[in-house]
Amino acid sequence: MDIILFLLWTVYCMITAVAMAMTLREYRRSGRQEFHWALVGVLACLIWPVMLVVAVLSARRHENRPLETERS
Repeated sequence: MDIILFLLWTVYCMITAVAMAMTLREYRRSGRQEFHWALVGVLACLIWPVMLVVAVLSARRHENRPLETERS
C-alpha cells in the first residue's frame, strides 16, 4: 500500500509541477504585472487534481444507493 501511495503522490506532484510551469510561462508571456492573478493560477494548479479525485470518487455509484430517479 505504501508504494501505491508513493506513486500516486509522485504523479500528483509531476502533474502539479507541469501545470504550474505552464501557468507561470503563460503569465510571463502575457506581460501582465498583477501578481495576485499569478498566485491564483498557481493555487489552482495545486488544487485541481484534488478536486478531480473528489469528483470521480463522489460520482461512483454504489449498488445499495439508488439513483435520484429511482427513489420513491
